Amino acid sequence: MRDEARVLAVASDAGSARVLIPVARTMLTRGVGVRAAVSGPAEGIVRAELPEVDSVPVRDETAGAVVEELITRDRFDVIVTGAGSYNVLEHAARLAARAVGIPSVAVLDYWFEYHARFHRGCDGIDVESWPDLVCALDDITRQGVIAAGCPPDRIVVTGAPNLEASQLWWRTDGHTSRRALAEKFNVTPDRVVLAFFSEPYFAKPDGRLMDGAGGLYDSAGNPRFGYTAVQMLTCVVDALERATLPGHTGPQVIVKAHPLEWARPLHDFAASRQSSPVSVVVVEDANPKELVALADAVVGMSSVTLLEAALVGKTAVSVQIGLTDAAPFDPCIGNALGMTVPVRDEHELDTEMTAIITGRTPRAGHTIGLQVDGAAARVVDAVLRQATFYRRTTA
Repeated sequence: MRDEARVLAVASDAGSARVLIPVARTMLTRGVGVRAAVSGPAEGIVRAELPEVDSVPVRDETAGAVVEELITRDRFDVIVTGAGSYNVLEHAARLAARAVGIPSVAVLDYWFEYHARFHRGCDGIDVESWPDLVCALDDITRQGVIAAGCPPDRIVVTGAPNLEASQLWWRTDGHTSRRALAEKFNVTPDRVVLAFFSEPYFAKPDGRLMDGAGGLYDSAGNPRFGYTAVQMLTCVVDALERATLPGHTGPQVIVKAHPLEWARPLHDFAASRQSSPVSVVVVEDANPKELVALADAVVGMSSVTLLEAALVGKTAVSVQIGLTDAAPFDPCIGNALGMTVPVRDEHELDTEMTAIITGRTPRAGHTIGLQVDGAAARVVDAVLRQATFYRRTTA
């Protein structure tokens, strides 16, 4: 038997990359052999942020066959995947591991849409890819995964490695001077800066509606939660304009497009506001943590970055004007955890934007049952237990 375990990490969505990078780094410190199979936004993120791990780009059309070949050729003991709902690779990789006969572990990076994360439609048939083990963020996600059909004995609560990594970055690299970050993002450091994190209502590369399982539009072409990203951005900028005194220069809004998002509507909106006292700039390729560090407040709808910002003490506002009782759920987990500020109407929005502009004390967030410290190590422990069992039973 080999001394070191061999693990194949598989990621396609940006969230999957963010949750698996700290896991892979922890494995390397323990002498584990790690390789990555990547596609979509994860390909660039892993290449830039995890250069010490060899990564293999994989196309959707051949994902299952390529992962099977990698497992067989390189004799991996276990695969660990993200649990995104917008991609083919992670689902195909779990099925490939099952076909080859090695265990698979999936790591959640966010809440909700548990069925969509582990099922895909194929020729009209719903195909499940439940792994041998799901690493859940907390008891909320554990119960949600059980309700979606995963056996309870296949779930372990590990906490959130992506949030742990974000807090570690903040402690070690998050104190870059405001002036340097302002120069990097072409804003003025002595004016109020808001970072707005968008969502992929329109998908790359051609702007198709992001519908289907886990999508933001329903089958009739209506927004699932009663609003779109551009509508909420418009509401935010309108409120900032109302809060800006006549003759004064307003705040600056940096709009971060989602990695899967066709961003032309965001750019069109920014162009339409060139004469506004509130300046709007759109960025498509930026480190979200740097934007949080620069911003006086973070605004969005349901991005996990709102939660990351709240965890480091930033004002984080979830703007969901139009969210109705008919919506399947509130997609911003920070609201349920009491960490983000929920905004449901224009009056609430005016109040929050005025508070941000005037520098009034933000509302403090707090965690409820959220494990952060040690999360990556707990995931690694779970993965290596699977690898050890596999190696012992196949020796």
